[in-house]
Amino acid sequence: METDVSVEAYSGYRYGERPRAFTWQGRRYEVLDVERRWRTPEGIRFVVTTPAGAGDPAPSADVAEGRPVERWELMYDEVRDTWHIRRADQ
Repeated sequence: METDVSVEAYSGYRYGERPRAFTWQGRRYEVLDVERRWRTPEGIRFVVTTPAGAGDPAPSADVAEGRPVERWELMYDEVRDTWHIRRADQ
């Protein structure tokens, strides 16, 4: 997973409860949905969807609610206070 990502997250009783948007490779992606959330020894992981085409000129995309979307896996490492990213379909 890559570490050069900046995440805007909802933080209620603890930081990083729900990603709202992220900036990766100089582009900002708005999170449409958090499809899955789970905890591992490495950190809290999320599978999120973003509008297709936000980051790539010709993305491979699925369709959710009639809109093309891309899926990403974000991980928040609470110990190091860092976010990591990779495409969920890889």
